[in-house]
Amino acid sequence: NFIPPSAMPYTVGNGMVYDSGEFEVAMDRALTLADWNGFAARRAVSEAAGRLRGIGIGCFLEVAGGILDESTELRFGSDERGDFAALHTGAQAMGQGHLSTFVPLIASRLEIDPASVRLVEGDSDLVPGGTPSVASRSMMMAGSAGQMACDAAIDKGRRIAAHLLEAADSDIEYAQGKFRIAGTDRFLGLFDVAKRARSEKDLPAELQGGLDNTAKFVSPQMSFPNGCHVCEVEIDPATGVVSVVRYAAVDDVGRVMHETIVEGQMHGGIVQGLAQVLGEHIVYDQNGQLLTASFMDYFMMRADDVPPLVTEHHVVPCTTNPLGVKGAGESGVAGALPSAISAVLDALRTRGVEHLDLPMTAPRVWQALRAAKA
Repeated sequence: NFIPPSAMPYTVGNGMVYDSGEFEVAMDRALTLADWNGFAARRAVSEAAGRLRGIGIGCFLEVAGGILDESTELRFGSDERGDFAALHTGAQAMGQGHLSTFVPLIASRLEIDPASVRLVEGDSDLVPGGTPSVASRSMMMAGSAGQMACDAAIDKGRRIAAHLLEAADSDIEYAQGKFRIAGTDRFLGLFDVAKRARSEKDLPAELQGGLDNTAKFVSPQMSFPNGCHVCEVEIDPATGVVSVVRYAAVDDVGRVMHETIVEGQMHGGIVQGLAQVLGEHIVYDQNGQLLTASFMDYFMMRADDVPPLVTEHHVVPCTTNPLGVKGAGESGVAGALPSAISAVLDALRTRGVEHLDLPMTAPRVWQALRAAKA
């Protein structure tokens, strides 16, 4: 039932257009990582020890991007630390690591030292109007606008350098932060051009005003991260306690801009999804008093509740933004929920349990097993 890569772009019934994806490849790789074919032997070992074991798979496609336009400003300046290029964006970091992603992106595009890049966000006096950091959209939208701003600065800088060096525009090449007359040792640095563009009085009108610019990226469609997750659980029938014992995932979030950051988002999303399956629950007493009002009382997965997460990326670049990225912040949850639910029900099915509502807490699992046995 998978849409084949040859059918992309694929228009679905609600009008959205899937631009890319290799869904069967991701599933096959996840099955290999999870050692799906070895599950029967592992189940036999668990049964011999008096425990129930189940496995579940979740293939998903998620929509990410939110409101499909975003603006950023690129400004050049100097301070006590030296010359810099500053990206001003309305996208706000809240744990997703913008300093680790936006700064290298701008540095790479401008071919300058990352230490010469500043990131300005969270101050409405200093950033352009934009959209909140929602819907796994920051890199897709603000990152794309930032790259466009860099390209605009380089394009204008090349024309300014040509004027200052008395050369044709076509003879100016840009590399390693320098505008150079091709085949010569005559060049001007990026920051020198930015300064002179603000101070030179004889520049043509279209070249005046420096290299500062505002770029707006408008995406024709959302992005569609996808993947396949496989979860394996053990259940102690005497107590109803469910333990996640194995977990494997293959995600396609398009081009991966910073592997550690994306891995962290995958891991966090997976654990959040597992927690929703196994215990997250708002509880009130009969008088309406909230009983889970703090993290002392509310169920949260902890490090020792989670096995090593085996994760990989199957990169199929997005075709609707210049970076080729797809949203990554929600994919972990999207794969964890169905795979974990299926794993628990697969284990319980061996004892006649066909249905169980969320969350699948130890008391609920214990009660379901007792009811099926009765």
